[in-house]
Amino acid sequence: MTRPNVIFSARAEGMGGRNVVVISLHRDYPSYADFIGNIMKEYADDIETYDTLLVSLKGRVAKPLSLSYLAELLSE
Repeated sequence: MTRPNVIFSARAEGMGGRNVVVISLHRDYPSYADFIGNIMKEYADDIETYDTLLVSLKGRVAKPLSLSYLAELLSE
């Protein structure tokens, strides 16, 4: 809750024992790298391993991120 760039975070079940998912937005790679560094320092005792997936919003986007799609479904 203290990180406004985190738009979603939850417990999960995944391959290789992965058990948390976090979706965050960053202005550029250095801000992302700072974010990961801070997370790793703060939760060093809890994080055994992590994987990342970086997506450029300037590249090809098949469907833009929006909650309006859900709102449309709920209004039907």
